Amino acid sequence: MADNKQAIEQLAKAVEDTLETGEMSRADPDAAARLRLSPRHEIRIEAKVDPIVEETRIYRRFAAEIDDRYEKYLRKADGKQPKKE
Repeated sequence: MADNKQAIEQLAKAVEDTLETGEMSRADPDAAARLRLSPRHEIRIEAKVDPIVEETRIYRRFAAEIDDRYEKYLRKADGKQPKKE
């Protein structure tokens, strides 16, 4: 029972300190919550091979395209300039 009383007193003191410092009276609680979150990290890995180019080359082995719609993309991937239309 004494442990509960001490815990309640500690919580009451923490609330009192928080109210005195004005931390709870911020204008935007959502912004305060975002500040407490850890930042997200983004990891990007540069691919050596473009899977779209490889898949297009495989499909071109089976059949020819009617309008060469992927020709510019393949030339760009190979480092060549696309044909002027």
